[in-house]
Amino acid sequence: MLSRIGVIAASLVLLGSGTATAAADLTTRTDPSAPPSATPAAGPEKNTRAGSRPVSGKTPKAGPTFTQTDGTWQVNRTEAVLRNTVSDADGDKANLTFEVWTTNADGSPKAKVEIKDRPYGVLVSDYVASGKTAEVEIPHGNLKPGVTYTFHTSAYDGSLYETDWSPWAKFKIRDRAVDIKVPEPDKGAPTLNQDDHQQPQKIAQPTMAAVDPTQPPMGRSAADGWNCGELNEETGIQPCSRLVPDDSKKTRDALTKGTGSAKAALPHLVDWCPNLMDSHIKRYEACIGSFLFEYEGIVVKDGKPTGEVLNSSWALGQEVKLSRNTASFDQQLILVPVAVDAKFLSVTLNVEFDCLLADRCTTGQQGWDGALVWSGADPFTHSAVGTSSHTWTGTSADTLDLSTKITAYSPVANPAATRWHATDAEIRCDKIATTKPGCAFHKYIPTWVMNFDKTPVAVAHAWLIQSKLPTHPGSKAHNKPMFFLPVAAKNGPGHDPQRAVRELMSVSG
Repeated sequence: MLSRIGVIAASLVLLGSGTATAAADLTTRTDPSAPPSATPAAGPEKNTRAGSRPVSGKTPKAGPTFTQTDGTWQVNRTEAVLRNTVSDADGDKANLTFEVWTTNADGSPKAKVEIKDRPYGVLVSDYVASGKTAEVEIPHGNLKPGVTYTFHTSAYDGSLYETDWSPWAKFKIRDRAVDIKVPEPDKGAPTLNQDDHQQPQKIAQPTMAAVDPTQPPMGRSAADGWNCGELNEETGIQPCSRLVPDDSKKTRDALTKGTGSAKAALPHLVDWCPNLMDSHIKRYEACIGSFLFEYEGIVVKDGKPTGEVLNSSWALGQEVKLSRNTASFDQQLILVPVAVDAKFLSVTLNVEFDCLLADRCTTGQQGWDGALVWSGADPFTHSAVGTSSHTWTGTSADTLDLSTKITAYSPVANPAATRWHATDAEIRCDKIATTKPGCAFHKYIPTWVMNFDKTPVAVAHAWLIQSKLPTHPGSKAHNKPMFFLPVAAKNGPGHDPQRAVRELMSVSG
């Protein structure tokens, strides 16, 4: 499938004050002690505004990796990141101007580094809240490897500059020469199981949608997620339902152990779902939950709520399991009763598993272990576990969204329904890279771990590419994931995806 591959995660141990005035020359300044207002890159001072001047922090830092040796920050790339805190006694947001200089042998400022294409040759951070850290990244091409620099900062709150610069902070850009010692390749080292290195990725909780026909809530608010049905004129009860995220231990335990006297462990389609809070995805698996599905009966008399409410709720967890080499996949829903008011007599749930785009996906029949009816007299007799299958029916590539609806009703209250779907659990199915179809949660970013024991030179080479190239391909630290390419005949540029692999592996030969 054409889909995003995760980041390489090779784990290696390798070695003054005053009003600003316009300047004819916005870049040249030879006096490192000139007041900040002489370099008003952040904007002009506004003397009409009263208030305190902002202040830079006393401990500016440079990185990565933000570590010091003999008082000098050690920076491992030429796109250095500079940081300092900034505070304002009035509580205003403020930014920092960062000025970089080369150094003399004694570490004192020598010559100002003119940052290309920036007013006054300096960098200005975004505004941050008082007390927070502001930072800038020096663009590629402005600093040289093996050189020691120093920098200082001045604060600006949109009207006033501070009257002095922060203390100087020295930093050195690591030289391009890299001395890496690697062991002999161990050709007998076991093959890495990439699945062992994939961790669940947290996603946003599902969004809820109203289900027609809806009625205005009586004694409840639609803003709180309640979707209400028609009033039962005979009983004077209006039904309302909603789905509420609930990551309490009580709910998670219910979804793991079920209910009833035996409390036998419930079956799970995805083995890492039990006791997991919130919603998560992996490459081919999803755990959506945990939730409470609530169905209430609002007692109404003479058109007004009396304050009496019949309550029922179920702990709910949803699991989805895809296949990398087939177009069919499965989902499971667990329902564990938490409360069913005896005045309901009983509550019946109707569950519908759907694809939002029916022309791209078909839904098979449901199967339930446990009846979807709970008696108010004894609601904790059983849990219910439902399963359903789906099949992608497209021909090349499609994205799919699964949607679930629960409708609840009782002998004394009309139906009320709630529908939801998890946008971040969107599924991509295709057969671009191979003739066999397959599906994946395409928003998941997997991690590719290289085998250092078997191919240490190749891993070291990949690490150098990640660290030294401005694009940092496949670097988890820089959040730069790579992408799969299908075979040359099926990708737009006609690139051979195996060529780079062959070249990389030949280095370790």
